[in-house]
Amino acid sequence: MLHTSFKAINYCQKAFFILLLINILSCKNDSAHQNSTVQKERKFPQLFETLDSNYTNIHFQNQILENVEYNFINFYYIYNGGGVGIGDINNDGKPDLYLASITGPNKMYLNKGDFKFEDITEKSGLTAASGIKTGITMVDINNDGYLDIYQCRSGRDPQKRSNHLFINNKDLTFTDRSKEFGLNDQCPSSAATFFDFDKDGDLDLYLLNHPLSFDNAAEVNVAPDAKGQLTRINEPTDLFESDRLYKNNGNGTFTDISKLAGIINRSYGLSVTINDFNNDSYPDIYIGNDFVEPDIVYINNRNGTFTDKINDYFRHTSMHTMGVDIADVNNDGYNDLVSLDMNAEDNYRRKTLMTTMTVDKQTLLQKFGYGRQFMRNNLQLNSGSNTIPYSEIGCLTGISNTDWSWCCFIQDFDNDGKSDIFINNGYPRDVSNLDYVHFTMDSIIKSSGNSINLSADQLEQYLKRMGVTKVHDYMYKNMGNLQFEDVSMDWGLGMPNISNGAAYGDLDGDGDLDLIVNNQSEPLGVFKNNATKIYSDNKYLQIEFIGNNKNKSGIGASARFKIGDDIYYKELIPNRGYASSVEQILHFGLGNVNEIPLLEIKWADGKVQTMKNVKTNQKLKIDYNNAAVGKWIDFEKKIDRLVEENNQLGLNYYYRENEFSEFDREFLIPHKLSSLGPCIAVGDVNGDKLEDLYVGGANSNIGTLYFQTAEGKFNAVSQPGFQEDAMFEDVSALFFDADNDHDLDLLVVSGGNEYFKDSPNYNSRIYFNDGKGNFKMNFYSLLKVGYNGGVGAVNDFDSDGDLDVFIGCRSIAGKYPLAPNSYIFRNDGGKFVDVTAQVSSDFSKIGMVSDMKFADIDGDKKNELIVVGEWMPISILKFENGKYVNITKKMKLENTTGWWNCVQLADLDNDGDIDIIGGNEGLNTRLKVSESEPLEMYAKDFDNNGAIDPIITYYNLDKKWPLAQRDLITKQIPSLKKKTLYYRDYANARLEDLFSKSDLDASYHLDAKLFKTSWFENVNGTFIEHDLPIQSQFSPTYGITIYDINQDGFNDIVQVGNKWECEPETGQQDAGNGLILINEKNKNFKSVLSKYSGFVAPQNARTIALLHTSKRNIFVVGNNNATLQSFIIK
Repeated sequence: MLHTSFKAINYCQKAFFILLLINILSCKNDSAHQNSTVQKERKFPQLFETLDSNYTNIHFQNQILENVEYNFINFYYIYNGGGVGIGDINNDGKPDLYLASITGPNKMYLNKGDFKFEDITEKSGLTAASGIKTGITMVDINNDGYLDIYQCRSGRDPQKRSNHLFINNKDLTFTDRSKEFGLNDQCPSSAATFFDFDKDGDLDLYLLNHPLSFDNAAEVNVAPDAKGQLTRINEPTDLFESDRLYKNNGNGTFTDISKLAGIINRSYGLSVTINDFNNDSYPDIYIGNDFVEPDIVYINNRNGTFTDKINDYFRHTSMHTMGVDIADVNNDGYNDLVSLDMNAEDNYRRKTLMTTMTVDKQTLLQKFGYGRQFMRNNLQLNSGSNTIPYSEIGCLTGISNTDWSWCCFIQDFDNDGKSDIFINNGYPRDVSNLDYVHFTMDSIIKSSGNSINLSADQLEQYLKRMGVTKVHDYMYKNMGNLQFEDVSMDWGLGMPNISNGAAYGDLDGDGDLDLIVNNQSEPLGVFKNNATKIYSDNKYLQIEFIGNNKNKSGIGASARFKIGDDIYYKELIPNRGYASSVEQILHFGLGNVNEIPLLEIKWADGKVQTMKNVKTNQKLKIDYNNAAVGKWIDFEKKIDRLVEENNQLGLNYYYRENEFSEFDREFLIPHKLSSLGPCIAVGDVNGDKLEDLYVGGANSNIGTLYFQTAEGKFNAVSQPGFQEDAMFEDVSALFFDADNDHDLDLLVVSGGNEYFKDSPNYNSRIYFNDGKGNFKMNFYSLLKVGYNGGVGAVNDFDSDGDLDVFIGCRSIAGKYPLAPNSYIFRNDGGKFVDVTAQVSSDFSKIGMVSDMKFADIDGDKKNELIVVGEWMPISILKFENGKYVNITKKMKLENTTGWWNCVQLADLDNDGDIDIIGGNEGLNTRLKVSESEPLEMYAKDFDNNGAIDPIITYYNLDKKWPLAQRDLITKQIPSLKKKTLYYRDYANARLEDLFSKSDLDASYHLDAKLFKTSWFENVNGTFIEHDLPIQSQFSPTYGITIYDINQDGFNDIVQVGNKWECEPETGQQDAGNGLILINEKNKNFKSVLSKYSGFVAPQNARTIALLHTSKRNIFVVGNNNATLQSFIIK
């Protein structure tokens, strides 16, 4: 076995070095310089009331007692325990509390009503004082009508980590019968969940475990396969490391069938959640894994076995997944998924506690099959189709950065009918403080002789030197339309703490959900929810299941109903979040709904029942005995698909990007500019009145011409001229008549960003057509271009009857973000002359151009030039007095600076003039911009070493900061190491602290104020921005086409795009599935989800083209490192 480390340095096999390797970040370092929360005026009333122990009689603290036997150094997961269980153990209708203490005694509290509790721990037999206690599960395992308790344990001593199964004796006492049931497992366990995986009616057990050794936790583990190729391995190294699946034998015993079921792994699992991912009515399993091992989606094969299919459902995941919840966030009837990671919210903690996520790390993970993992919270939106992957929109919703986060709940806490998101967090030691890691930890390691077995004095010294910082929990109120607002402070959850487990339940029976949060070494967090008082008009419905003799609680049962267009759906899966078990009811907030027309119930075995005209503001008890074999009503919309994918048309070109990474050359750039293909050109090139297609190739990959047949299919046509030019990378292409011989010639713009200025590989090419579709270059074919090309366009600017060529350039290789020259070539009878200097200095240095189009936007019968690009506004140049003049400000577009990728022009409002549609970065990014708080760029050779240093700044908590991490910016500018010796120095540094005023004043300054993909209405020659639906903002838009797809006389919009080439801290932007926007004729557009439209383009899409065929019109999507997709328009 080979362990490929992320770093060359070796700190022996210390657990704390693992933290350094894998970018773990903790609670913020003590600092008065920055606060994690900016105090703002209260917008919402306080929902939660904190109840102290004097009122509740709950005197519990989750203890962590570190000593030479157990401490963070020799057992890294010592801080990870502390689950919560909420359930009614005595059937009096009031949910009780079972609380896990990591190293101290657990506590059992009986609910006496009105938030008064009685400590019955001693007499109940539930002390469980020994071992490291982790996850709690409440379940009626023997089906006697009383809840039992399963307590997971971890630690190094096998005798102290046998899990407990406390059977309820029905008299407020419990007996540990784990051995009798065969569930006294000695694996180091994080959590457990009971579910009926084989649909035999009884509850089986999935036990989530982790290895005891953390030596290689942060390393890529590979070994040669049969062919000698290194491949990822994930085999357990001892009997205790793998997760376990226990089958319920139906006679009070369980059998370990893990190996037979295919549950063999070696992962540092922190959460296990049940969900039916493929909608086949069989429960599947989601495993959230820590360190480098990717998360797992075990799909139930319905034959007693499971197969990991994580990549079939998720394009990327969180990197160090902790808590997970799976529920519906947008009332579409499909479960979405939230997973938690450790990315900090504020600038100071992000820079002092987060080791830079590097390109090398991401490359290594992907090379050996560890998937795409990025360190931030994820919100994975369910597409509603098994064939369309989830869209990860955590950045768009604003929940991505909540510090070292553990437990999350998707639940309606204010009863307004929309599910909110709760997240708790914290870590007892600032173990990943980078100053501590680099400057203090090394000396401690050396003083201990590189041993993990420290003396008491050494341990005390070690722990004293680690900071302790508390961070508040987070609550996000669902505002609708996939928008969430941080109401942590408003709702009364703003007190800093350190917590792990949490659970919810209606503890006082008033119709809203209260919260219990297990804080470490502090009193329990008891939060009484006052929603039914504060929002008395908001209604609710609670459902309690009375199951059959094999599953008394009805675990796995679900309920659904429809109110207007909203579908409410929930499943009874008590174990969710982190290491905890919530009250075993379904809770629906309903807003002002007084009655549910039709309530549908589905039990775990598939039986169903319905209830009509159900009154709200009540708790319903649903009895399995009233269920029958049947099916739910089909709520899916019965609409004809707008398009149908058909990849049998012959357009099978695979665009294979050549290997090149600018990140190795330019450390501070936000994304690659060498992977922008493929491009597509459309036109009838052989005179048969059928549109043909050219698709451009990457460096060393030949572009291909396809002729259309009479049957509406396509054949690739060999073109020797293309083969001779395989060294070029095609970034833009269009057909036009270059020599006025009445056939279409081909203009191809070259790029790639690999080459430095004036490389011949950047020259644009014109291939002349012989009239039959055979293309060749001639003496006049090469247009000398000195920079990475972006786009080509044609227009007869001099009105001499032939088309002139405009080349917009994208970048100067190695000098991001300086503006390259763009070019105007006048057509002199088929010869092209560079007249840029004479015709337009405004165009020459207009910026990093990505796209441009010509159209008459002011009705003067002359075409204006509309140009978009990175760090640019949507720009308009008008031809006046023989020159193109920039009139962007006159058009009221000067504040539209963004990262524009494409532009289209069309009349969207049917008023007879041309409107603008711009494809932008979108809103699903960690980088947030506005007119008042833009992203800014300061570019200059600050250290006078001959290289441009691109310094991006961003706003965080109302202040402007350098964006880059210290390790990256000092790699680019080594002299900054002296100015910021410590990470805390850099974290507190403003731009003015790093660079002189004169240097900043002399720098090339740019900004981006708008990231939304938008359309701009032409109003008498000036433009007004209009929003597009939120789905348009899921990912960067690279391709737009306009077409009246529903034939109602109004133009609709079709867009595609994803961006997989971002720097690792931003991560892969891949939530786009392609989108059709229907024009509603009132200046608004309605998105048609892919599952309804049939338009599914989830790859790294770069362009879309409309082709008219002899049969039907089609859309063709060009994907980077993937095959073309063809969609027939119905």
